Amino acid sequence: MNNLYNLLQGVLAAIENGLRDEINVELIADEFDISTRHLQRLFKLAFNQSIGIYIRSRKLAASIDDLLNTNLNVLDIALDYGFEYEQSYIRSFNREYGVTPGNVRKTGGMLKITPPINLSDSQKYCGSIIFRSKIVIGLKCDLDEVLDIINNYFKPTHKNVTVKTTMLLPGEPDAALESRGLPDVIALEAAFVRKYVESGQLLDLTDIYEANKSKFLAYPVKIGSNNGRVYALSWQACPGAMFYRRSLARKYLGTDDPGAVQDYFSTINKFLETGMLLKEKSGGSCVVVPGIEELYAPFMSARLSPWIVDGKLVIDQMIDMYLNLCKTLNNNGLQAGIGQWYENWFAGMKGEAKNREKKPIEIFSYFLPAWGIHFVLKPNAGKTNGDWALIPGPIPYTYGGTWLGVNKDTKNPDAAKEFIRYLTTDDAFHEKYTKESGDFVNNTVVINKVKKNYKEPFLGNQNHYAEFSKMTQNVNEKLIQGTDCIIRSIFTEELMPYVWGRKSKKQALNDFRTQVNVQLGV
Repeated sequence: MNNLYNLLQGVLAAIENGLRDEINVELIADEFDISTRHLQRLFKLAFNQSIGIYIRSRKLAASIDDLLNTNLNVLDIALDYGFEYEQSYIRSFNREYGVTPGNVRKTGGMLKITPPINLSDSQKYCGSIIFRSKIVIGLKCDLDEVLDIINNYFKPTHKNVTVKTTMLLPGEPDAALESRGLPDVIALEAAFVRKYVESGQLLDLTDIYEANKSKFLAYPVKIGSNNGRVYALSWQACPGAMFYRRSLARKYLGTDDPGAVQDYFSTINKFLETGMLLKEKSGGSCVVVPGIEELYAPFMSARLSPWIVDGKLVIDQMIDMYLNLCKTLNNNGLQAGIGQWYENWFAGMKGEAKNREKKPIEIFSYFLPAWGIHFVLKPNAGKTNGDWALIPGPIPYTYGGTWLGVNKDTKNPDAAKEFIRYLTTDDAFHEKYTKESGDFVNNTVVINKVKKNYKEPFLGNQNHYAEFSKMTQNVNEKLIQGTDCIIRSIFTEELMPYVWGRKSKKQALNDFRTQVNVQLGV
């Protein structure tokens, strides 16, 4: 039984065992040591439904027995099944079944409930296989992004090649080598790419690079290179920006012009000053960012040194600045305490976020990379569509990205390399993809052609392509290391308690160093 099957089985069991507790996506993700976002996407891929909605439906279904067979009042039942308020339970119940809990208790009747998923009932949940055929692509990245490109661009132009995809979980593809072998092509996020580029598991792609090197931006290629050879290439570049609501800028700053708004946020000190101004003018109803996580990527990109140099942990001065800024934002109520990728974080994009007291809060800005427009802001903006603009903000940065490598033991090297060649170098694909998605490609020929007159209606017709082309010049690829993902987890666990007032800075730094040593031997 493979790792994926075991994980899904464990997640389903955790849900059933926690129906009477405050079980939620975050707790399950922590239990199985994967990110919340990864768990959400994996569950959606495997079962074609949201894990959050599934948990709620199972709680509601389980509560029916108490409604019909006990004398517990509705409030007690609501609390027993993890609903914060009686009204929240009643509304959810009514949406699910079309009747209230009280009506069910009085009159009974037949309800169509959501039964528990049982993996043994069907093989359709096992392995996350999407397509059948010749190239097997292992996804250790943003699933939707790669599948969109495969479906809408690669397959129509390569009708003789069909594709099968499989999800690689944390610990793979290393573990996969022992059980089923690596897929032909591996898609890797920025947090993992250096580990595999340096591993010796990937086929040399230097020939693809050499044939197209005049059009590649420098930093994505350097991230995919080791000892002068290229082992992973990307179709995109991911410069980051500060995305802000135009209407809130006009309301509180008197202008929504990107140049004028940038003046308010051009340095860290100005960022803080403007955060205080937003709080003052809004009476505390508008915060500059949803949470302190927004600024992690910018500050990590501003470091002079990566985390590990010559086997030693380096605490760059920007780490200290980030911690102090987070503490200031937290202590002065300049952020809403909303974590990235949580439901409330997305709600803020459409102007519907709530603060810790469950009151409406306006989110002035989000820090997102180029892909954030198409894959994050646009799908979640709702009524705020067209009310956005971008500026460089206080710190130039890059965030994320997906690289493609080929398993050196693949039996389909030509097909695998053609897949990567097409996605990372084909001008026609890049231009079409750019115009249809707004994503920023790693192709200077297309960038220079598109940026001349690009307009994005979502951003009030701002030419974000021209803006992003400037931002790519400030990326230090040497800051990205294969251990970044692990260190970020330790950072959150050991250093952030200082921000929240639970540890002194000295204690937090000592705990951080200790855990990095324990987990990485550094």
